[in-house]
Amino acid sequence: MRHIFLFGGYQLKAFALSEGKITHCTIFTADADGLAGFTHYVCARVGRPVRFLVDILEEDFYLDSVPHVIGKDRKELQQRLLNKYQRGAEHRYIAMQGRQAGGRKDDEVLVAGISNSVLLKPWLNILHTSQIALAGIYSLPLYMENILKGGSMQHGTQLLISQQVPGSVRHSLYDNGRLKMSRLAQGQGGEHGSATAVHEIEKTIQFLENQRLLDTRQDLQLHILGQSAIEEVLQAQAQQQNKQSLLEKMQLHPLPEQKGYADRLLVEHLAAQRRPKNHYAHNKDLRIYHYKIAVFFLKLLVIFILFLTLCGSGYLVFIEYRQGQSIAELQAAAQDYRQHYDKRTGALSELQVEAVDIEYSVKALQQLQQQYSQRPQNFMRALAQASQDFPGVSYRSIDWSVAEVPSLHFTDSLVAPFTASVGAVLLENTDSPRQALQQVNSLLIALRKQPGFTRVIAVQMPFDLASNSEFQMNGQESHKDSKQVMFSFRIEGILP
Repeated sequence: MRHIFLFGGYQLKAFALSEGKITHCTIFTADADGLAGFTHYVCARVGRPVRFLVDILEEDFYLDSVPHVIGKDRKELQQRLLNKYQRGAEHRYIAMQGRQAGGRKDDEVLVAGISNSVLLKPWLNILHTSQIALAGIYSLPLYMENILKGGSMQHGTQLLISQQVPGSVRHSLYDNGRLKMSRLAQGQGGEHGSATAVHEIEKTIQFLENQRLLDTRQDLQLHILGQSAIEEVLQAQAQQQNKQSLLEKMQLHPLPEQKGYADRLLVEHLAAQRRPKNHYAHNKDLRIYHYKIAVFFLKLLVIFILFLTLCGSGYLVFIEYRQGQSIAELQAAAQDYRQHYDKRTGALSELQVEAVDIEYSVKALQQLQQQYSQRPQNFMRALAQASQDFPGVSYRSIDWSVAEVPSLHFTDSLVAPFTASVGAVLLENTDSPRQALQQVNSLLIALRKQPGFTRVIAVQMPFDLASNSEFQMNGQESHKDSKQVMFSFRIEGILP
């Protein structure tokens, strides 16, 4: 259960709330008996952080305008303003309310403070002694800016009337949702009290006009929290004075959420705010609150770590379980494979065939398959493909053979290489030995590039003379008009 305390100077109201609604209210007077009762109350019933709402006569507000500065200069300027208006106040607050529309466009500043902090100390000391977390100290006139937010109530000039405790009525002036002035006026109950409240409203309006906070030609929206009798007296007085009163220019906007005091409405509104802006509480006042917040988040962190640890442990247990199942499945599969292997090997043993013999047979079959590709037909196709750019060469003889065992030059293969001795003649360039040799060399280079031709060796080049031959001027052919030059070469290799 949450608690919100409303301090009115001579008494304190303790509101207990459940799900945002007030369940009961306890009043403590500002004397020894009241403080003792309050101590017993917070020790017995309060456990969660509390909020402290202040509505006292000793709260002062000052409006000023200062040059627009930023950064460090702004902080120093704010400190000077606090020392100027609230030098001796322990609880003080400053709010920057935006820049002026004309002139130098200075910043408008509101300085608020409690001139007599002794009134708060007994209550705050009890909270501190009882280890009750204080979430913040809130000024009622400043907090009522939140009530005006949203809709048309946020714009224009509004005079908000509210009564939280007997004997006094709060008058607060707001311009576009910003507090400009607030005072506590005399207020009583009954019809006479309502008439007194109307008279105090007239005095407040007259004061605002004298201070130039309100223009006589400016429309004023009057909002009343509770106390519907004030509205009736206002309307009756406006009729009796034939619209000559100051109230004539008011636009009356009552807020009839509830009749009587507005304390319950304000308390429930404050309880609905998640993080309202703190006004007067110092760090020393909020120390217990910050400590409990830190403890709360540390507990959440510990719970989160424990949750991650449990999740990790569960995951490891699951992985171990799955691995156990996988090992069992692998063992069963290995047993099946072993049985199948034993069955197959048992069948092989009946054939009386050794594994080495099977290996030799497979290699012999592979060698026969590769040896089959070493045929003269395949060689002649490769030779024709390599010689297609040499039409002046005519092949006259091919001596083809295949070695019975692999050659030392072909240790990477089990296939025996072929050997082909080729005899050829040149039909062109027979009169020029240089051109003939160049053509034959080009042919040999092309043959060496042919796949499968590992070695190409020239045996006889054009115009070479054998030891047992005679030199003839007219060449080796009987036809004088078609000279031919003979040459030969040998090719070794393994066809793909």
